Amino acid sequence: MDDNDKNEAMRVAALATLTSVEATLEGSIKSLRIAISLLKGTTVPPAIGPIEAVRQFRAANPTAATADAVAALEPLGYNRATISTQMSRQAQDKPAPEERPMRNGVIRPRPDTLCGRAWAVADELAAYSVTPSTADVIAHGVSRGLNPGNLRTEFTYWKKFHGLGKRTGPEPEMVLPEGGDMIDAPVAYIWAFHKANPGMSREAKVTAMVEMGMETGTVFTQTSRFYKYGTNEAFLASEREKRAAKKAILEAARALKPLQAGVAETLTEVAKAAAPDMEAPVARTREWAE
Repeated sequence: MDDNDKNEAMRVAALATLTSVEATLEGSIKSLRIAISLLKGTTVPPAIGPIEAVRQFRAANPTAATADAVAALEPLGYNRATISTQMSRQAQDKPAPEERPMRNGVIRPRPDTLCGRAWAVADELAAYSVTPSTADVIAHGVSRGLNPGNLRTEFTYWKKFHGLGKRTGPEPEMVLPEGGDMIDAPVAYIWAFHKANPGMSREAKVTAMVEMGMETGTVFTQTSRFYKYGTNEAFLASEREKRAAKKAILEAARALKPLQAGVAETLTEVAKAAAPDMEAPVARTREWAE
């Protein structure tokens, strides 16, 4: 073995040794940092992404400040600025909205709102009477600083929610509209559903469509529009005229497209015959046709 081969063998062996030492030192340093953090009394999350690391740190240390998170996570290799940013963002994260029950087409308000407080008055009075009177609800609500107009309105919704409305007979059997598509054309389906079920109450129709999986906001909005404009013949005639005009414009545009291309080709031939070297105008004419 010549000297070059010996030197190469020594270099490879030295490199392998140093690599092993480096790996050992990295593990030792990481363990040392974790031990130091634990001795400081701070719970340290595992070595994961910075967003999840901050999330777990906040869960384990709910009262910790940003400085505490930086002191705990920066020795583990997390960036100081990223830690501070995530601590601020996650502190502003709002919890997912709770599911509120809906009955008879009415969604129960959240208890921490003015509407929810009006419902709470009706709930308390209902514990002593099956259906409290409007006067009692207003009197008790006003004594708690609530607005009488809002109390009257919310008590109406409260009664609908609990099925205490004016309707006494059973709802007629629901009829599904023919040929409707609640996924691709939800607005048209909602209007068709209302027209197919004239005997059902408004609340029952809304509840039925929501239970079928339709988006609640769309159902409420289009139901309001239907009851406002659905029997207005002048409005419906105007809408039909608008749709017919739009359809005519689109058909005219489709009919003119081949003609437009034919005119462009004619202009192109004329330009070539008049001035064979005018490539730029010809190119612009072709672009216009396209």
